[in-house]
Amino acid sequence: MRIAHFGNIANDAFPVVQALVAKGLSAELYIYRPCHVTALPHWELGTFPESIVGDPYNPNLEALDQLCPMPDWVHTLDLRRTNLISKAYKIIREMRKFDLIVAHVPFPIYAQFSGRPFVAFDAGAIRYMNLPGLRMRLMRRAYRKAECVIVTNPDTIFRHRFPNNRLEKVPFLIDTNRYIPSSSYNYHDRLKADFLVFCPARQYWKEKGNDILMNGFRKFMDVNPHVRAKLLLAKWGNDLAKSEKLIADLNLKDFVEWVPLSSKPKLIELYNAVDVVADQFILGSYGTACPEAMSCAKPVVIHLEPSFILDFFGELAPVLEARTSDQVEKRLSQCLDPAFRNSIAKASRAWVLRHHAAEIVAKRHLEICERYAR
Repeated sequence: MRIAHFGNIANDAFPVVQALVAKGLSAELYIYRPCHVTALPHWELGTFPESIVGDPYNPNLEALDQLCPMPDWVHTLDLRRTNLISKAYKIIREMRKFDLIVAHVPFPIYAQFSGRPFVAFDAGAIRYMNLPGLRMRLMRRAYRKAECVIVTNPDTIFRHRFPNNRLEKVPFLIDTNRYIPSSSYNYHDRLKADFLVFCPARQYWKEKGNDILMNGFRKFMDVNPHVRAKLLLAKWGNDLAKSEKLIADLNLKDFVEWVPLSSKPKLIELYNAVDVVADQFILGSYGTACPEAMSCAKPVVIHLEPSFILDFFGELAPVLEARTSDQVEKRLSQCLDPAFRNSIAKASRAWVLRHHAAEIVAKRHLEICERYAR
């Protein structure tokens, strides 16, 4: 049985294929260019200066390959300077080599015309399925034609329009041997702070609720004026300018540290260097940042809709629930107590080991491959 994952948005495919290969399966991964740097396996494995990366939307892949060589099961589709027909031909020609295709966005569009059985791997695209345009019409058709749809985000179960028997709930795979607790990083002295909060979410208020966090942090500072605290924020996203303005309006400039777009090894460092991780406050769900931080034994402040999480996992996650700025303040204030933080941290790591560990998630993927490959 030969399978291939096509696409790797936010590195949602690379760890899965890596785990399947380790189990002895003939599995391969196709990435493509141009793409955002966060969709490259290099971003999962290495740390690179911005001068090497170049344009994050069309990164210098040759330079990244030299610094971080890929295993032989990773292939690159060069889709630059191709028209729609030649692009489709190049992709479908590769897809036809396999017994099963696992198609990440945007590859379900092509997989439906490949003549091969395929699974649609959804990492949030269902949220946008009702948008107009040919691309989304083709995506909707592809999801209907797929053998099944792998759903990774708990909230999307409640947003789909597909038969339940064609949905497979499979959590994101977190490498719990890499995302581990560590006391090796000392950011407190460097930043002259006693309490550090890190939010890895890009600046996109509509989905991430970054403004809720910033307003909550301002309230936290007002309630706890004796605490030397700093908020670390990701310096990228559509709403970066809005976030910078809000920070100025809230008189938080002296208490905020901007963090450049960071590869996964750098994120592991940041998770471990801070006291609390804050994620997102709108969707009631999570992607990879939350379980990555939990795997590093960090308490996470986030809004998770209980019905979504119970339906997906069968138990609630040990996170610090917050969906308003007042709740953010209360959760951060709770975390000033080291004993409280430690209790949440221990439960968080255990949760990820139960639900997101490579052995567990890879087994689910292997079951799906065996069921649908032909």
